[in-house]
Formats: sequence, structure tokens, C-alpha cells
Amino acid sequence: MRDFKKLTIWQRSHRLAIQTHHLLAGVRERGSAATRNQLQRAMASIPSNISEGAGKRTDREFARYLDIALGSAKEAENHLAFSRDMGWLDSEQYEKLDAELGEIRRMLFAFARTVRDRSTHASSGD
Repeated sequence: MRDFKKLTIWQRSHRLAIQTHHLLAGVRERGSAATRNQLQRAMASIPSNISEGAGKRTDREFARYLDIALGSAKEAENHLAFSRDMGWLDSEQYEKLDAELGEIRRMLFAFARTVRDRSTHASSGD
């Protein structure tokens, strides 16, 4: 088992989920509740899947949870753009969140590849 709290990718995605939650907490526009909830849940799902995967016994299982976290990041990207387009986030807020989310996606992709490669080498006897 890995200590997920030591993973930079978990720390950054956790911090982004909290920032998003606080930013959207004040949005009370008509029709915003469902999207706000979905965005907050998608953002929170990223570190949640990293932590859940870190608790799995094999790198192969861990890589699968990192892939799920990547899917949540793409979902969050969609909800983030929708929130901006609806006027619930201003351009500056959107750009800041989107830039950090993009960096987290890149980190997740690279980390998942590393974990997957480790899994492949371990199972081939290397």
C-alpha cells in the first residue's frame, strides 16, 4: 500500500477540489445547482480515485484507478467550461482552474503510464 498523501498529484488535485468547492459555493444562479454539484463531485473524484487506487495491492489495479481519475478530470473540464459559458465563473477564475486541471491531467497521464509500465515489467519477470 502506498501513502497517497505523499503523492504530489493527490496533493494538487485535492487542493484544486477544495478551491473549486469554495469558488462555487457562492454561485446561486437559477439552474446552477446541478452543474455546480457535478463539477464539485468530478473535481473531488480525482483525488478520491488516486487515494482509492493507492490502497490496491497491485500496480495494475492502481493504474486502473488513475485512469478513472483521468476520466473525472475530463468530466470536470466539461463542467468547468459550461460554468464559464453560463457566466457562473468569470474568465480569470476559469483560466486559473482550467490551467491547474490541465496540469493535473498531464501529471495523471504520465503517472498512470509509469505505474502501468511498472506493472508490465513486474509481471514479465524483469
